Amino acid sequence: MMTAKKSPFQQDLMTMMADNMALMADNTALPQLIAEHTDGMLKAQAEFLDGFEKLTREFLDRRRVDNETAIKAAQKISGCGDVNEMLVAYFDWLGGTVRRLTDDTTAMSEKAFAVAASAAKAGQNGAATDKAKSKPAKRKAKPKRKAETKPHPVAQQVAAIQKQRLAG
Repeated sequence: MMTAKKSPFQQDLMTMMADNMALMADNTALPQLIAEHTDGMLKAQAEFLDGFEKLTREFLDRRRVDNETAIKAAQKISGCGDVNEMLVAYFDWLGGTVRRLTDDTTAMSEKAFAVAASAAKAGQNGAATDKAKSKPAKRKAKPKRKAETKPHPVAQQVAAIQKQRLAG
């Protein structure tokens, strides 16, 4: 009796099913896998919170400077003798305020892109780690097929936006 040759897809499916059965048979693999994912998430969360704290401190520093400059501008304007002097003081204050708001917007955008890129990278690394650890140790390594490796879609978007910002 002849058996039909299995396609690469069928071979991959059979391998994946065997891997899953091996994981289910090994009760120690799941808690270890959960612990590793938890560690990775806690590290990513700590990095995010450190960055967010820095961002918040910088934001609050700029708000403090805004309040101080507003008070100084009001004092200067109240002591002015003519309209031109008042307008110069007002526009000096306004220009500084706009610059600080621009700095806030830029910092928030950069942090958002950094968080998205970090999350995408963590997702890719976690998937690669899981795949490598899910293979039973006793199984022989099969020859690797050439496959295209594409970055995560979020990482692609972040890279494209960063490229545009550098070009612009």
